[in-house]
Amino acid sequence: MKKNIIILTPGLSGSSLLTSLLGKAGYWFGEETKKISYDTFENDTLVDININILERLGFSQKNIINQSVKFLQTGMQKQAGTDDNIQCYNLIKDCGINEPWIWKDPRLCYTIHFWSELMDIKNIKFILMTRDLKQVWTGTILRADYIIPYRKLQVDQEHPTNSAKEFLSCNSLDHLHVTFEDILLDPEKTLQNLNQFLSTELTHNDLLNVYRGKLYSKRWNARDFIKACFKYSIHRIYQYLFLDRKNPSIKINY
Repeated sequence: MKKNIIILTPGLSGSSLLTSLLGKAGYWFGEETKKISYDTFENDTLVDININILERLGFSQKNIINQSVKFLQTGMQKQAGTDDNIQCYNLIKDCGINEPWIWKDPRLCYTIHFWSELMDIKNIKFILMTRDLKQVWTGTILRADYIIPYRKLQVDQEHPTNSAKEFLSCNSLDHLHVTFEDILLDPEKTLQNLNQFLSTELTHNDLLNVYRGKLYSKRWNARDFIKACFKYSIHRIYQYLFLDRKNPSIKINY
């Protein structure tokens, strides 16, 4: 029988594509999944619980990056020892009935330290999913139309990734590292690695059924990166002329 899967990702990594692909192998997402402008394939209950776990520590997904991984790890483990985790155990039980299941939520990079106290993590397959930072930044600027400094995005990506790596290392867990570029540029090799690691039989057609973009090329090319730089520069000039100068007390980091 296939082992259950937890995908650890900082977000914006193409992990929804990977989760959707793994669904072709029979993994259960949950009764309901979170949807934004697209289906994230994230268990609805899992996401709500993860948000609650962070809030109980006084954090959101945005401000948690200001804390050390060790501090967060200790806080998560303490929470797991409290008596108000009935909803968590109910989710674990529900997932057990629907095995094999798959969990994916960027918050898991932190809350996995909590869940590992409640579950037998040795019987779970872990996948670390990341993406080239330049590709993430270009897509954030052009597709999401969200203007963010490159260095700020770098911190936002590295902090949860480091938390996930710390968890995998401390628990000596075998895992598969997959990048979005792996899937696009070398789909055959990536599918082979996934099938070998998970004992699945995913095919090229399975990938084509869940991904409508072009394979064998990066999502964003050099020209797109230049466009993103130009768009960011225009935004920065506007900020300086109409916000920074008129409101010198407002400090904006670029």
